[in-house]
Amino acid sequence: MGKKSRDKGAGGEYEVRDLFRAAGWLAADRDLDQVRGCDNGRDLINTSPYCVQVKRYAKPLTDAQVEQALHEAELSVDDCYRYPVVFYRADRKPWGVALRAGILARLLGCSTPAETAHWKVALTAEAFFEIAKHELRSAAYDYH
Repeated sequence: MGKKSRDKGAGGEYEVRDLFRAAGWLAADRDLDQVRGCDNGRDLINTSPYCVQVKRYAKPLTDAQVEQALHEAELSVDDCYRYPVVFYRADRKPWGVALRAGILARLLGCSTPAETAHWKVALTAEAFFEIAKHELRSAAYDYH
């Protein structure tokens, strides 16, 4: 991966970190272990309960690219980061967020049929953070 591509990716991670901080995850930050070669599959830390992958490209991502990123996030979940989400953005476009329908239903306090739980759902970043802030308040997480 070239320097320009790495810089674009790092810039995207900083942008999403700032979105998390503005939403109440004040300690959210880039996971620098990924830069040091100890990649745990997360691009951000202190975003619990969300396991965050960030994808920043010049052109819009294809469904297959978003699906691959979501799969990467799913492989990285653990007890602390249990909800895999992907933030993605192309140049001059707003941030989008992808997650599974079953995860979205759980966050909304609903259920979803097993046959649709694996479906990929796309939200705006604004919609995601409205839901996420509710989760933050209801779980009484302390990220200060």
